Amino acid sequence: MPILRPPGGNNPVDSERNLINFRQTIATYVQREFGDIADTFMVMSYPEYDKVEYDEDELKKANDSYGLKRREIRKLISIRLETMDRLEKNKPRVYALITGQLSQESLDKVRQMPNRDTFDNEGDPLKLMKREMAAHLIRSGVDMERTKLEARQAFSRCRQQYNETIVQFRQRNDGRIAALKTLDEHILEEPALATDFIHKLDMRRYHELRKDYENGLYDRVTSLAEAYELASNFMVERCSKRGTFRVFVADGRSKRGGRSGGRGREGRGGRSSSPCGDHQPRNPAPYAKVLLTGPITVPIRMIRAM
Repeated sequence: MPILRPPGGNNPVDSERNLINFRQTIATYVQREFGDIADTFMVMSYPEYDKVEYDEDELKKANDSYGLKRREIRKLISIRLETMDRLEKNKPRVYALITGQLSQESLDKVRQMPNRDTFDNEGDPLKLMKREMAAHLIRSGVDMERTKLEARQAFSRCRQQYNETIVQFRQRNDGRIAALKTLDEHILEEPALATDFIHKLDMRRYHELRKDYENGLYDRVTSLAEAYELASNFMVERCSKRGTFRVFVADGRSKRGGRSGGRGREGRGGRSSSPCGDHQPRNPAPYAKVLLTGPITVPIRMIRAM
């Protein structure tokens, strides 16, 4: 499993991806070993177990003469209590696991935060992850208002990189939202977050999507999931001398190609910088070609020099 280290440079994207990789790897391991307490790492909350609901009249002897319904309800209640008890027992184990995967620098940054003694005694993995996010995504300090301001600014600056897939950008965007939640900072409503997501997409690849969305060619998105689906299903046209191709750009896995009219970003989900039909190729320097043996062609000025 990876060791989480504090940011080493001025590039916030590297810090975000480092933390995302750490959370995903730890979550996979915890899910396999400890169960649904792994929700701590992805949704930043503990799993909740609904109470067993039943109608007391149905449990009366007149309606349940053999006691089958009562035994079923007792079993469901017992399962719920056992699951809740297992969750509490696993909390200090997962806390120890996370602590063991922190570099000394990361551990020192966490312990520099307020209420260190109380925090260590609780052994709460959710609080530990929130502190880790604050330490790696936010320059947390004593001035909480200043810290919240920096968190809001970091969320506003979080935009899709030119070489970043939709999946990767969504993970970083979700991480910035989670960082705001750790500070109990106000979060925009889902429709506003969805629109914000679309406007943060890389304009070199998704300017057509944004333009069509603003012109009402797409239904209004009301959640981040809908915005993500809209961007994932978007296709761009790429131009070359062989024709026009429509490709998905959600995963960014297309092979890197050559030039297409202009200096396009083939393989990165971007458009060619020159539209189809508008590019006029340069006229090559005129020279004659003489066919020799095989497929080789040689300019005539080279033959005269022999």
